[in-house]
Amino acid sequence: MVKLNHSLTYEIKPIPPYNFDLTIRKPAGWPLFTPLEVYGKSTLWTAVFLNNTLTGLKLTSKGTTKNPLVEAKMFLENNPQNLLTK
Repeated sequence: MVKLNHSLTYEIKPIPPYNFDLTIRKPAGWPLFTPLEVYGKSTLWTAVFLNNTLTGLKLTSKGTTKNPLVEAKMFLENNPQNLLTK
């Protein structure tokens, strides 16, 4: 198993009106990115490959429908600066 010891956090400001829970929740049970993701309490945990690098993602709603804000935290095996040099 790969250990993702490095992280970085940034904010995404969607255009209002925006509801994170309704956007992420799939009534039919389909995942947003992968079938192994976990969603609950306005937080989505998933993993994707970015630049051929395994990246864990934690997306959390920090705003409201009228003033939306999503915190995105990336978990990486190596220092995030390494992604910029590839």
